[in-house]
Amino acid sequence: MVSRRQLKRLKEAARQGAVVVETRDGRVEAFSEMAPLALFSLQMAEERALYKGTPVEEPTAPQYREALRLRQALEDATPESKAAYEEQCREFFHIIEVLRRSREEITS
Repeated sequence: MVSRRQLKRLKEAARQGAVVVETRDGRVEAFSEMAPLALFSLQMAEERALYKGTPVEEPTAPQYREALRLRQALEDATPESKAAYEEQCREFFHIIEVLRRSREEITS
């Protein structure tokens, strides 16, 4: 359960560009405004590896730590929270989806 103080802090963080994700178990997690870009970069690297047929490597760069936390939070997110994130980052989702479809067409 989120206290009023925490909720106020999270709303302020969201207004300042942070990404806020509410999970199905009631947790609320805040991420920097750079986290979606880092997650997009990670997804691009994964798609590139799959396209080339090389193993997808576990990211070790420090900037990917927050991206991995964001990915996990989105997997556990409430439908409303996930939809809000997807709307906020729809361009990233579109690009990744186009790459996936292209890769699937080439490999089939």
